[in-house]
Amino acid sequence: MELTEQYLRKIVAKSLFIHELRGDRVKCRETDQSPNRLKRWEDRVGESVFEQRLQLEGVSTGEALYLCGEPEYTATTFPQWTETLKEVFALLPTSLDQILQETNPRYCHDTYPTIIGNCFLLFAVFAKRKLGKFRDKVDDALFETLYRDLIDRLCLIGGNAMHDYIYHWIGDQSEASDVNEKMKANPCDFLLAGGYLGFFSEYPVLARLLCQSTHEWIGNMDDLLSRALRDIPCGGRLSSIVGGISDLHNGGKNVYVLKYGNKEKRVYKPRSLRIDLAWEKLCRKLREQTGIDLKCVESSDYGPYGFCEFIEYKSAATEEGRKRFFENAGSLLCVLYLLRARDMHNDNVICHDDKLVVIDMETVAQSDTDSYSVINTAMLNTWVVKQRSPFDFLDEGNGGPDDLGGLTCKLSHTKNLPMENDTVHTAKSYINEVCHGFETMYDRVMNGCDFSPGEYFTDCDVRYLFRKTDQYFDLLMSLYDCEHLGDGFIFSCEVERLASACTPDYFAAYLSEREAIFNGDTPVFFQKAGTHDLYDGNGLVIRGYFKHKVGESAPWRTLDEEDKQKQLALIRKIQ
Repeated sequence: MELTEQYLRKIVAKSLFIHELRGDRVKCRETDQSPNRLKRWEDRVGESVFEQRLQLEGVSTGEALYLCGEPEYTATTFPQWTETLKEVFALLPTSLDQILQETNPRYCHDTYPTIIGNCFLLFAVFAKRKLGKFRDKVDDALFETLYRDLIDRLCLIGGNAMHDYIYHWIGDQSEASDVNEKMKANPCDFLLAGGYLGFFSEYPVLARLLCQSTHEWIGNMDDLLSRALRDIPCGGRLSSIVGGISDLHNGGKNVYVLKYGNKEKRVYKPRSLRIDLAWEKLCRKLREQTGIDLKCVESSDYGPYGFCEFIEYKSAATEEGRKRFFENAGSLLCVLYLLRARDMHNDNVICHDDKLVVIDMETVAQSDTDSYSVINTAMLNTWVVKQRSPFDFLDEGNGGPDDLGGLTCKLSHTKNLPMENDTVHTAKSYINEVCHGFETMYDRVMNGCDFSPGEYFTDCDVRYLFRKTDQYFDLLMSLYDCEHLGDGFIFSCEVERLASACTPDYFAAYLSEREAIFNGDTPVFFQKAGTHDLYDGNGLVIRGYFKHKVGESAPWRTLDEEDKQKQLALIRKIQ
């Protein structure tokens, strides 16, 4: 099915974000709704800072009102994502039965209804053909797993809109005599017969996001498969790839667990693992000088990506084992505190017998840490409001706050703490062991270590949390509501909430956040090794943002009894 130029111009115009409406590619026509749209924009930013926000991007009040008009796309060329849309539409018309012949078995997921997932299978067929060069190198079952990963991602973005569209379509067509009975029973066939034209007309921003995500997923999967087949000599055929275990960063990149044959597993991370290797070296040095063994993940760094050991969850099975676990965890907490680490919540640590293992070291060795304490590690009582389901029509309520602390989170689905008969054992019940482990490590470091911890990380890029990650997640989930997927201006206004807290000094960081959110990513910042500067995945963001270079401010040489007792008092207050 070929898309007309008129159709493309219509959905491109409605998919444009506010900053893209500037320039000579678009003409905006003022309407009676323009003042209301301007007010919406102002409300999202905040009336008190809206004028400053406009000035920071060089937008006058008059231009802001102009940008709130009805857009017309006048350029002779179209955005890159429309090429993906045209290629996907070239597969139409077809039917669900024909689609399933290429993507067997039928899509199925615990969260997303099968009928919703099936409506996005067309994109899986497109992706499969793009990755055809790998067909003779991996098992068919692996490709089926990969398609589910893609469909999960597309359902997260468009599942609400697809549900709403199907629900209303079935209601509208239930009494129509001229509609094929099979299509009444299976709206997927209606979409595959050409109904996507109407769907994307109603949700043009969604058309853009689905195409962007699919294009990025194909490129990232091409990289992953090439690297996994080339760089890991495990002696077995690559048989399984499981994703969805991390946030998306820098163009939809994700962490994947790879399985070779029936046993061997490795974790693929699309970033440098230099900081992970530095942590390994530090743990070995600590073992030599303190006698305390902190288990770490073995890693291999290949520059822009790397592979690391897969750590299986293994609960401490006995009471003595649990006591050893929490004592060792207390020693780990001490080292993380001394390094000024952050973000060590339940998803970034795992229980492995009598050891707590850090599986994501991106935020260790922070350089600027005023008023820092053990609480800032996120190992203890880290409260967040319970995340709503992206499918709010399946969610019965948001509930209260969850504690996601690495040593205190008691959610049964996490793997950070020992479990016994569905009971999660937290640090609160083993507070004496945690404190003993913390104090022992502190004393041995203070009295017996002849090196600075920072020296192990001076050549590492360290991730910096400009905002809490859950704030980005909440924003992304709200953006995927139906209301926001039909109009790029409305979508942009929600992202503008981030601008409300940005001063002129930090506005460049907001622009980086905005670009990442528009791309469906969690924004990520880091301090580049040997600099005082804030970077993102594309380069320099703010020069001179940090007072210290990485590794300069870790205070092992300023430890004292007063500080130790202060941190122990905080640990004993956990809930």
